[in-house]
Amino acid sequence: MDRRLLLMVLALALLGCHKKNDKVAEAPVDIEKIKKENAKKATIAVGIYGTVIFQQGNCMPVAGPVTGPNPCKTYPVSRVVRAYEYTTIFQAVREPNTPYYKSFPTKLIKETTADKDGFFQLELAPGDYSIVACENGQICITGGDGYGGIGPAKITTTRFENNILINNKAYY
Repeated sequence: MDRRLLLMVLALALLGCHKKNDKVAEAPVDIEKIKKENAKKATIAVGIYGTVIFQQGNCMPVAGPVTGPNPCKTYPVSRVVRAYEYTTIFQAVREPNTPYYKSFPTKLIKETTADKDGFFQLELAPGDYSIVACENGQICITGGDGYGGIGPAKITTTRFENNILINNKAYY
């Protein structure tokens, strides 16, 4: 009897630990369509624009069609997007055992917040930058290059699309 009661209490405690930060799309989201619609919103001549995309759940590829609801949820989110001077993993201060960085020692050039459809744009002068998204006040890893660069982006004399995928809640 005592063991069953203990198991029930533990189960309830674990269920109560779930935290919701975003509204997970109930129906499948056509992320490609959203990215195309967001591209039409870009008004900058030189710089970077794109869509911030959040992915969570079991995103392991499967052979054949998915039966039942897709356990991998992919949807646009509003997040702070920052452009820093080009920054490497050797310069940034990492949050231990997480996919986040505490801080970048390089100069913050520009910051914006993506809209509810995940759209963002930053007008930037030509040069090399690190483009990152912030998740719960921390800098999220959004890709790299072969030189240790974090969220690398090379701005030339035009604008270009750079979509940001935050997938630290997805598993493969």
